[in-house]
Amino acid sequence: MIGSNCRHYLTGITSRHAPGAAQLRVACYGDSILSNVYPTDPCTLLQALRPDIKVVQGSLGGRSTQAGIDDYDAFERTQGPFSYVITNLAINDPAQMGETDAKATAQRIRALAAKIRQHGAREIILTPTPATVTATTPGGPWSSWPSRATCGCGCTG
Repeated sequence: MIGSNCRHYLTGITSRHAPGAAQLRVACYGDSILSNVYPTDPCTLLQALRPDIKVVQGSLGGRSTQAGIDDYDAFERTQGPFSYVITNLAINDPAQMGETDAKATAQRIRALAAKIRQHGAREIILTPTPATVTATTPGGPWSSWPSRATCGCGCTG
């Protein structure tokens, strides 16, 4: 159960545009959490809350942080430019890449953020949604994870 202390904010996308200014373009670039699969995902909510913002969907279910880095230039070239890019990656890294090292994952997230900035956008990095996880195979990448995760804001996932 998510407690009252646990809120996800889309900070930085709160200003109003001056009349006649170009429409703000925000990309959602992540995995299934951002892919408009869920009615309360951040990008679906952003579209509902701020119809004056053009939200471009570029998320793909199962995407890892490395795939996000590898695919970003093509996404920017075909769909950009953007003012902001919302990312939410890393939840698939254990299953896709066998990655359980948070420092290595953080390095890839930083690399993607740098790439986004190189294209002139500001990054908004969301952390993976806390989840209950179980081992898919004995000794597999999920087996060392706790059965319940903490989101770091005083609540449990």
